Amino acid sequence: MTFSNKSKATAVILSAELALKQASLAHQGIITDTAKLLLSTAHDHQTTVDNAYSILCEEYKQLEEQQKRRNDEAVKAYDHHIAKNQGELKQIKQDIERLTTEVSSLEKDLQRKKEIHGQQEKRLKAEGLTQDQIKTILGMGESLDEGKILEEIKYKNEIKILLNERTDEIYTEARSIKETVIYTQ
Repeated sequence: MTFSNKSKATAVILSAELALKQASLAHQGIITDTAKLLLSTAHDHQTTVDNAYSILCEEYKQLEEQQKRRNDEAVKAYDHHIAKNQGELKQIKQDIERLTTEVSSLEKDLQRKKEIHGQQEKRLKAEGLTQDQIKTILGMGESLDEGKILEEIKYKNEIKILLNERTDEIYTEARSIKETVIYTQ
């Protein structure tokens, strides 16, 4: 059966919890799986339990060194993936900044147009014009085009969302590569 990196990471975390429980049981005098491993190693190597302990400590030391190398390789693989996509990440960042500026400008422009439109409407009402006359006069000036501007803002925000999703995707790929290196044993 093949397990996902997430399952392997969970198993590692839970095994640490179980090791602590085993240690607690061992302190109470219960023969744990670790004690059985020591006895089995002593039997297999036809040596004392103390020597079996030394043998297992050496094996664990080698495993720690191997895992350190694997962790170093995983970080390098992560960094390599990010570096490989650095041009795209830089472009995405620039595009997001540009779109943010454009959206801000559109929002300010819309607000400015609404304020001008409101002031003109107020002035025309004060002059005693009818609602139809006001509508005709305002229609001759700069168009508010609120719907069009809001659509453009929405479109630009949707593009920003897609760009952010692509950034997340690149970093998720890098983490997946890193985890694969760590948990491939």
